[in-house]
Amino acid sequence: MADTARSGRGRYRTSTSSPVRYRPITLGGRVIAYLWAATEEDAASCVMVLAAAEPIVRLGVASQWSKRLQEAGDQGMTATQALEHWSGSPEDPVAGSLGGPAREAANLDELYELANPGHESAPPPVRDRPEEPGRGRAPDWGPLSPFTLDVRSYHPTTESAVRYLPVRDDEQVVGYLWAAETDDAASFIATTASGRAGSVAKSHWIRWMVERRNEELSPLEALRRAAREPETPYGGRVPPDTPEATAPSLRALEEIAWA
Repeated sequence: MADTARSGRGRYRTSTSSPVRYRPITLGGRVIAYLWAATEEDAASCVMVLAAAEPIVRLGVASQWSKRLQEAGDQGMTATQALEHWSGSPEDPVAGSLGGPAREAANLDELYELANPGHESAPPPVRDRPEEPGRGRAPDWGPLSPFTLDVRSYHPTTESAVRYLPVRDDEQVVGYLWAAETDDAASFIATTASGRAGSVAKSHWIRWMVERRNEELSPLEALRRAAREPETPYGGRVPPDTPEATAPSLRALEEIAWA
């Protein structure tokens, strides 16, 4: 049962067939996600409310709660103990706050429908890989989902200066890959003019960044790997021999992309 002591440490399962207990995560007065814990299994994760904020904001929320759940698992908390641990805590400017009464849903599909009415229901259960010594159970992440936070990526924001590279398709610069100079942050900014092409490229490169993070590459190492990647039909590529540029802040790079 989820309320009994854990037999080990590490990540919780990120999918369940059991009923779930959940609380809303609010940011700026708006419900942006639901944190859930299985009542009969050692599973916990988060369901994002897709209409609540832009993808970059949702990714920041997901990243922060992924880290919090990892910390709770490392401390030996059960899934339901982790759900209660942050209840009523002050609002974090990125993660938001966890509040409201705990409620229960019969299954994850019911919670997905609450968060995103009429949208496609929950993805299939996550398959577990064998345990790695000293690391606990390593989940098979599968494709990056807009619903869940069960990915391990770089921070999507930074106060550091950033290095960046342009990404082009056949016709235009669709966005910029960037990596922080001094912390564990990296992501992709689509240009305003690129429209759908930029959105498609962003989806591709964020997935690509998740893969590099799970290979334990630093943000700058990932950026330099990107410069050697071949062109894809949906993500474009960094033009060959393009030198890295530096922006004094992420905000400065956003102004370039969104001009």
